Amino acid sequence: MLANMGFDVWVGNNRGTRYSKKGSDRPGYWNFSFDELAKYDVPALVDNILNLTGRKKLIYVGHSQGSTQLVARLTEDLNFAAKIALNVGLGTVVTLHTYSDDCILRLFEKVPILQLLKWLGFKTMLSIPAWLVRCVAILTYNTKFYPTAGLYVIHFVCGFPKKGQSNIKRDRLGVIFSHEPGGSSINNVIQWYHLFSFRLHTSFEKQLGKFDHGRQQNLKLYGREKPPRYQLENLKDCRFPTLLFRGTIDSVVSETDFEGLAAKFPAELTRSVHIEDYHHLDYVWADSAHSLVYPEILKAAV
Repeated sequence: MLANMGFDVWVGNNRGTRYSKKGSDRPGYWNFSFDELAKYDVPALVDNILNLTGRKKLIYVGHSQGSTQLVARLTEDLNFAAKIALNVGLGTVVTLHTYSDDCILRLFEKVPILQLLKWLGFKTMLSIPAWLVRCVAILTYNTKFYPTAGLYVIHFVCGFPKKGQSNIKRDRLGVIFSHEPGGSSINNVIQWYHLFSFRLHTSFEKQLGKFDHGRQQNLKLYGREKPPRYQLENLKDCRFPTLLFRGTIDSVVSETDFEGLAAKFPAELTRSVHIEDYHHLDYVWADSAHSLVYPEILKAAV
């Protein structure tokens, strides 16, 4: 819709995803977490677009971690705000104070899967071979069982619809599963797990924080035993409009966490949109997104 309206639309991919693996066979390539994506990749993406188009600012639309990465960059470099004309966050995650009971990270809390994979030398998560992805997509498109199983997995991770009817059309799942999951480094997943596990600690530790490398490495990198937090209060100095979306059944972004994030931005420049019975992936995959999500973005953009 944005392209049809005449906007110059650029689609970015985080490093480590299926469409951004150049050089992934190099030693140390996968030794990155959320911190590197926010510190290096977001500025590289934005600066490249501005250089190629000759523009001074752009509209940043981010979903989930894609939006959170911008938030982290802004807390560390307020000068970066001068390059943002409008910030649109779809299910932005910065705190996990009140994660829903159906959150998959609760499984990781009970069973140390991530720590075991890291110990065994695994460097990636959900980086599925292209041939296997195509097989799953074909089976999903041509059978009844696989769409049902696929929707259950999506709802288990992102939130179950209260009305009993998924917002994602079954006949789209074959196309979706031919591209997803995109994959990432195991350090990136572990960093989110750390934030989740800190929810019972002090209010300081509950904030979005940098990767925990362990006591000795933390002292070497940060000069302290525990990793520092991103200073979300710096967002008050961001003088651009912000539009934040949350679905009412989004199990990844609770209402408390969502309102807490919205309060960090300047009140006079920030608007929150709540969408009934939307989960964490409905912002981009739901059949109704073209009427419930995108028109709101267009209104804010023009």
